[in-house]
Amino acid sequence: MTKIRTEIVSYIIENQTATAAGLAKTFNVTVANIRYHLKHLLQDDAIEVITNQILSPRGRPTQIYSLSRKEKSTGLEFLLRSALEEINLIRSDRARKNRLVKLAKIISSSSDYSNGSMTIKLGEAVKRLNELNFNARWEAHSNSPNILFQNCPYSSLVDSFPILCQLDQYLLEELIGTSVNQKEKLSTNRSAHPICRFTID
Repeated sequence: MTKIRTEIVSYIIENQTATAAGLAKTFNVTVANIRYHLKHLLQDDAIEVITNQILSPRGRPTQIYSLSRKEKSTGLEFLLRSALEEINLIRSDRARKNRLVKLAKIISSSSDYSNGSMTIKLGEAVKRLNELNFNARWEAHSNSPNILFQNCPYSSLVDSFPILCQLDQYLLEELIGTSVNQKEKLSTNRSAHPICRFTID
């Protein structure tokens, strides 16, 4: 999917609906250009027309677009896949890391717990991670606390995008404010269910 079509879908997800004129103004392109991309998004079943609004007796009906029923249940996955496809094209390791860190900041939606204890930070991190369906918990260990992910909310993507493990690492670092290392990836050594384990540096 092209960058502008990804941005169009992102806009519709964020704003619920959109019109060709509104999108053209947002992206500073012609209405004809936007209609071209909307046509392809309709063909791909990414969006749908939910109503035709007639603004005046002589006016052309204004089509209002929404995310398709098919995509509404997987909208976040769509956004994440699109973002990861774009990140994979970045050749510079540093630039790729910067994009992943930026994405982690967006996903974290974290409050500032920089003055709290590590126990508070870990508790808040686990709370946010579980809102994201990681089924996370933390354990106290003699060397350092361990954070466990007992569910991978994007398991359908991880084989295609190994950089998701890096994203998990940066997400954790954003939430607790310190460096972490991944020690286990989808391991079943200690559990019947695959677990990802991280330790604090």
